[in-house]
Amino acid sequence: GILHWLIYGSADAAATAGSLDVRDGTVAAGGALIFTAFFAAAYIPYVQIMFDVSYTNGLFLDFTTTGDVNAYVLYRPA
Repeated sequence: GILHWLIYGSADAAATAGSLDVRDGTVAAGGALIFTAFFAAAYIPYVQIMFDVSYTNGLFLDFTTTGDVNAYVLYRPA
């Protein structure tokens, strides 16, 4: 497939410090790393990133924070 866009940001007033990895894989910490976002314990305004990169195994979003960060992935089949 093709990873087109990634949009992420705070789901509440202050996210818990952590990171978000986007991987070409199907499990946490598995597959090739496509992108990493690090964030502090603070409000994160929504960030939009256009990638237009291909992946082969699947797309996996790996969060090292609690559930207070939203992420939206737009992709299309290859």
